Amino acid sequence: MSWAKIHPFLRNEALDDELIQELNTLDLHNAIASEQLNALLSFRNYLLNTASREYALQSHPKIPRENCLPFVFLENGDFILNLGSRKKVGDKIEIEGSSKKVFEVIVIHENKKVEHGIELVPSIHEISTMTFENAQNYLLYEFYNLRMFRGHPNIVQSLFLYQKYINENETAIVHIEHAYEGGLVALFYNTLPLVLQDKGLQFIKQFISVFFGYLRGLVAVHEKGVHGDVSPSNIFFKKTSTGFFQGVVSDFEGFALGKKTEARFLCNQEILQPPDADGFFTLEDDIFMLGTSIMLIRDRFIFQVVQRMTHDEKKVEEIAQQMRDKIFNLIGVNELIEAMRDSKRENRPTAQQVFKHFQDLMGKFNIPYDLDFLSS
Repeated sequence: MSWAKIHPFLRNEALDDELIQELNTLDLHNAIASEQLNALLSFRNYLLNTASREYALQSHPKIPRENCLPFVFLENGDFILNLGSRKKVGDKIEIEGSSKKVFEVIVIHENKKVEHGIELVPSIHEISTMTFENAQNYLLYEFYNLRMFRGHPNIVQSLFLYQKYINENETAIVHIEHAYEGGLVALFYNTLPLVLQDKGLQFIKQFISVFFGYLRGLVAVHEKGVHGDVSPSNIFFKKTSTGFFQGVVSDFEGFALGKKTEARFLCNQEILQPPDADGFFTLEDDIFMLGTSIMLIRDRFIFQVVQRMTHDEKKVEEIAQQMRDKIFNLIGVNELIEAMRDSKRENRPTAQQVFKHFQDLMGKFNIPYDLDFLSS
């Protein structure tokens, strides 16, 4: 549905059909072209210099719903353009959260800087024990946790926190984060094309680059506390200027300062935690869960290849073991996974040690660093 249909009052000399069409093409799956940027800045200038500024109150109860624009002004002169619910890629939702709904947004700053973002709104759907107030508190908690890591290229960046109307007489705290390309599961959902392309070399390079970036972020997190919920669904990725992807640490609802936390109910315990957990969640448990995540991506890659090579059940494990030996043993991943998932916490490597392993692999495979790694 186009803006022209939703907001007919936009049709005037200042906002012509061409500008509206440009605004309607914006989404997070395409970079903003220069002509689109011009359209956005023209739109911003129009709003700031006309009486239409009164409409820049998101879903304000005193304004008829058909006259509400999908954006909101902030006190510093920025405004946020809401583009609707985040799109799906295949059958996978790129960004999802247990206590929040996600919407695409574009933030247009007073200095003309334009950023892609996601707008997180508290939601209690499908969570019988969660109240709206609890969901909103988690959103606030995550926002302030993220402020500790402001500027780190491998930790989700928090942009704004503001209040908006969600229904006629209700308001909600809204948290805006930088948008990333998607989750780890979506990135490695179908690894087969990477295998057929160059016998898996491209997959291995992306595999190394993603976890190298993620671990760089996790090292910074562990300098302050426990992440508390490391899992494939909480590892986002971004495409760098080198053409490779880097992992990004996300979801800080379970974060706690110090070396242990009791916030274990937020974690994927059944899948990712060791059976001898003692009621607290520790830095070493973060490592265990990351080792499991690395293992799951490795095994998915092997499974897709084996599935293509044979339907003989007797040969499946034989071929799978050959792939572990010939591919993952050569880069030390099998041994690393075993160490990270050791049943004894004290035997597991630190985030810094695991990061060093992937850093060495980056050099071995001549995978270039992105500029933001050099400047931070």
